[in-house]
This record gives sequence, C-alpha cells and structure tokens, in this order.
Amino acid sequence: MGSDELIDWYIKEFYDLRLKDLDSNELINTLNQKFGEEIILLCHELPGTEINKTHFCHRRLLADWLEFETGIIIPELSISESGIITTEEIYDLKPKIKNLIKKY
Repeated sequence: MGSDELIDWYIKEFYDLRLKDLDSNELINTLNQKFGEEIILLCHELPGTEINKTHFCHRRLLADWLEFETGIIIPELSISESGIITTEEIYDLKPKIKNLIKKY
C-alpha cells in the first residue's frame, strides 16, 4: 500500500469509527461550553506543508472535518520560543474528506 492509499484508508477508517456519528455543531457547542470560544486542538505530530506518512495528523483531520462540516476556519498555528504566534500553511484534507466519505 502506497503512502496516498494508506492516508486515504486512515481518513476513511477515522471517519467511519470516530466522526460519522458525531454532530459537528454539537461537538463545537460542547467544546465552547467546556473550554470557551478560543479552543486549541493539540497533537504531538509534526505538521508539514505536504501530506505524507511523516506529516499526517489526526488532529488536522478533525480540524479539516470540522471546517468541512461547519465552515468554521481552524488555522494551523505555531508559537516561537519567544512566544510569537504565527499561522502556518499546511495541507488541506477537505477535498480528500469530501471524496472519501461520499457524504454529499
């Protein structure tokens, strides 16, 4: 199985096992109630500008699924050692999500 096939498989499996039965708006509302309006999804995986086995993150998958479902933009942020927050460019999983879940 090649890298693209493995990533497609993972997206489909993650969707089927974790996301398919979630109500995205209910999830956002629950997160807002518990943590407030400004929520940060954290992960230990390294982000990258290209999607591959080295740079693939289930947190980004969740963020792109939420963007796809709700239209709420969830940026990729980085924080320098001096505390400066910047927005990073990263791969966009929404086209793969749309294609693989065949929901619409």
